[in-house]
Amino acid sequence: MKWIKITVIYGLLVYFLKYLYQDITPYILLHYPFFDFRYLIFVITQIFWSYIFYQIVYQYLYLDTLISLRLSKRKKHEIFLKQWFKYISFYTLIHIFFFIFFSLPLSFGLIALQLILWSLVFIFLLVFYKIWSYHYVSMILIMIGIHLFI
Repeated sequence: MKWIKITVIYGLLVYFLKYLYQDITPYILLHYPFFDFRYLIFVITQIFWSYIFYQIVYQYLYLDTLISLRLSKRKKHEIFLKQWFKYISFYTLIHIFFFIFFSLPLSFGLIALQLILWSLVFIFLLVFYKIWSYHYVSMILIMIGIHLFI
C-alpha cells in the first residue's frame, strides 16, 4: 500500500510538471543545476527520494549491531546491497514508466547520472555511518551537494 501511495504522489508531481515545464521536466526531476524556482522543485523531489531511500536502506543501519551479532559480515552486506538494489530498481522503473506514460523525453543519461549519485550517497552512508550519526537529512544534504558540483 505504501508503494502505491508513493507512485501516485510522484505520478501527480510528474503530471503537473509536464504541463508547467514540458521540455525540461526530466531535468527538473533528475538533475537541475540552475538556481530559480524550478530548483526548489528539484530539491523537493530529492527530499522525496531521500525519504524513500531512508525507508528502504537506512532502517537497516539502525539494526546494524543486531544484524552483526546474528549474521556474518558477508550476509550483512548482502542485505544492505539487496535493499540498495531494491531502491535503484524501483527508482529506475518508476521514472521510465512515468516518462513513457506522460510522453516526456526519456533521458537515460540523466537517469544513469542520478543512479550514480544515489550509489555515491549509499557508499557514504555505509562508510561514514560508524564515524558520524547519519540520518536522512544528511543524505539530502549530500545529494544536493553532489548535484551542485556536477
